[in-house]
Amino acid sequence: MKIERSFLLASLILFIASLFLPTIITNESSSHPFYISYPMSMGLPYLVIGWMGIFTGMFAWYANIVGLIAFIFTSTKKHDAGIFFASIAILLGLQSLLLTEIPNIVNSDTINYFSIGFYVWILSFVAIFISCLISLLKLKNTNQNIQS
Repeated sequence: MKIERSFLLASLILFIASLFLPTIITNESSSHPFYISYPMSMGLPYLVIGWMGIFTGMFAWYANIVGLIAFIFTSTKKHDAGIFFASIAILLGLQSLLLTEIPNIVNSDTINYFSIGFYVWILSFVAIFISCLISLLKLKNTNQNIQS
């Protein structure tokens, strides 16, 4: 398997893993650092409800859609578009770091810290970026060898 395909597969595995890992630790779930009692701290519920962040000026969830577009472009060997969309997905995802509270119906939960699932989620977009970068560098080397 080519290394760029390995990174593309890794991005898919990382994204799926991020859904089942602790993502955000809030004041509701911080009674013990290794015990996650608040169910919304896992990634999957954020995938389901994160789109509503647009109402509070948080666009990070849309990194999922942009990341999917990057994945599709990369899979179809359109690496210029893939690297562009992967970059946008990374930047959108990193906007999460600006979030200090998670609004809910009753009150807001203060974010204590971002956990492993968040970083694995970001890494899934980075893996797409690396896959595109490797492909573009290989293509550039091939073109230079042909011209020589």
